[in-house]
Parts: sequence; C-alpha cells; structure tokens
Amino acid sequence: MNTFLVGFIVACFFFLIAYIATNNLILSLAVCLLTIIYFSLFVSIQIKKYNKKIMAFRQSSSFINNFIVSLSIQPVIDAAFEHSIATLGEQFKENLKGIENLSGQEKLRYLTSYFNFQSYSLFIDLITLWEEQGGDILFMSNYLTNDLREIGEYISTVEQMNKKKTIEFIVLWIFALSILIVMRFALSQFYSLIINKPIFQMGIILIFIFSLFSIQILISKVTSIDIKGGNNSGK
Repeated sequence: MNTFLVGFIVACFFFLIAYIATNNLILSLAVCLLTIIYFSLFVSIQIKKYNKKIMAFRQSSSFINNFIVSLSIQPVIDAAFEHSIATLGEQFKENLKGIENLSGQEKLRYLTSYFNFQSYSLFIDLITLWEEQGGDILFMSNYLTNDLREIGEYISTVEQMNKKKTIEFIVLWIFALSILIVMRFALSQFYSLIINKPIFQMGIILIFIFSLFSIQILISKVTSIDIKGGNNSGK
C-alpha cells in the first residue's frame, strides 16, 4: 500500500481520536498535520530504501541464476548477459544504455553499482575463475545458488513475521487509543472538568507523540533486515 495513503489514514484516525478526547479542533489538526509530515519525511523514505534493497537483491538473484543457466547451455558471456538482463524488464535495461561496446566482464562489473551485494561479488569472482580455468559452471556455482535460495527464503520468512508484528502493533494501538473514547463518554462528568485544562491537553499530545515514536521503532525494526551474505550498505 502507498505510504502516503497509509499516513493519511493514520492521520485521520489520530485526528478523530484527538478531537473526541479534547474537543479542540486546532490541537487535533496539529496532531493530524504532524502525523502526515512524519509519514512523508521519515516513514516513506525508510520504506522506499527497504523496498529498493529487497528488489535489488531479488533482481540480483534472478540475474545470477539466469546467467548461470544460460552459460551452461551456451558458454558465451555476452549471450548469457543479454538473456539474463532481458528477464529483468525494459525499465532496468534503460539503465544499461551506453555499455554495448564493453566486454562481458566489464558489463558484469558495471552491474555492481546496482547489485551491491557480497553474493554478486562472489558471482563475479566465479565467472572470472570459469573464464580462466573452464569447468562445469553449474557444479562450480552450486554453493552460490544454494546460498541465494536460502537468502530468498529468509527474506520471505522475515517479511511474513514483519506483517504479523505490524498487525499486532496496529491492534494494540487501536485498543489503547480507544480507551480515550471510552473514558470520554463513560466518565463524562469527570471529563468535563479536565478537558479544557492545558495539562490534560498537553498529555493527549504527548500520547500521540509517543505513538509516532513507537511507529518509528517498529519501522526501524521491520526495515533493518540483515541479508546473509549481503552488503547492507548496498544501494
């Protein structure tokens, strides 16, 4: 789901809760605006970086596997390169314009700017060894392809766990904020005495600030995946 849309939905929910709890339109709008800004400037950037990293690894894994299979059928690096790049789509191929005259090894090394993972570096070393000494590329790459498969399974497992954590987090905060609504109507007489107190309204603001802080902790955890054998500083 689009990060901005999620932020807008959360902001509207926070606005509703804040307005019911404080009956203060300006304060509620401030909470809403703060939430939108937070999602736009922080959450959106972290999610994009995470998605870019996961997509880059999956493209890298797909490229490596297709390249090895192609090379085992037709032992020509340029042909294997063209076949493997074609599987990544036309949008990715647009980034490779201008390298047509490079050698096969140079083309592979050029892709390190996109596939900035240790596994891809090992793949480059493997192809260099194959060029120098020959051999059965399928047998030579057996460890690498198995490792890539394990990393892919690990990523899928982590993504499932992250979805579960996110759902649990959302349910918890909906329940916690709903308590404000229950108190607003169940303790209406007491509420009428404190609702306009500055210290009470400041407390409500702090609750929402804390909720955004907790969202930040959640986002940091779910986007800090440790890809085995990968360079986590990769683009």
